Amino acid sequence: MSLSAVAASPVAGVAEASVRALTKLEQVLPGRLRPKFSMLREAVTTLPGPRAAVDPEILTSLSAAITDRQVVGFRYAKADGESSRRLAEPYGLVDAGHRWYVVAWDLGREDWRTFGADRFGSVPVPRGRFTPRSLPGTDLAGYVHDSIVRSPYRYDVVVRIDAPVQQVAELEDDGDGTVLRAGFDSLEYPLIQLAGMGFAFEIIEPAEFRDRARELGSRLREAGRAERPASS
Repeated sequence: MSLSAVAASPVAGVAEASVRALTKLEQVLPGRLRPKFSMLREAVTTLPGPRAAVDPEILTSLSAAITDRQVVGFRYAKADGESSRRLAEPYGLVDAGHRWYVVAWDLGREDWRTFGADRFGSVPVPRGRFTPRSLPGTDLAGYVHDSIVRSPYRYDVVVRIDAPVQQVAELEDDGDGTVLRAGFDSLEYPLIQLAGMGFAFEIIEPAEFRDRARELGSRLREAGRAERPASS
């Protein structure tokens, strides 16, 4: 199962190596185990999704810099393709399944940043040791999740939904209901999505999201009134 999972890895070259290992494993298994092996391979399905390939040398260089507390220099491409030189103190690598991220203190921006390893334009080069800072959170995986799901957006929305978490994918249960935490550039889009789910929900924050819901609700009520004669 581990080899099957690695076969879908975003690390360049690893998938091919795991497939070769699976093939050899099947060839050397005793005859009584081969049917079970085949059944397992057929029963496990990996959901398709975008996977950004990353050079394993980049990951090993980052890992060494994290262990040795060394500043690294590298070229990095933003989402729009613009590339620039960066100097950063790396603190941790996070595997998000389809992509690798490194949590680092950006010396040029003087702030914490989450870098996608697949956007590195060069292998990180050590530039000297650094004194560790207090991390932006005790859970780096959670910090990366917030950075890539919420932080890049204009609005940070928190909504409690009156439905079991099992019925609403990728949300969390806070004890009082199912909670959605996500980022959006528009407030109309999440309102339409929430209304279409068919569950009652409560807007926790931000306040302007509640204002927009009242405004949109008023327009919808007006649109749903009895038909009026068409004007000339």
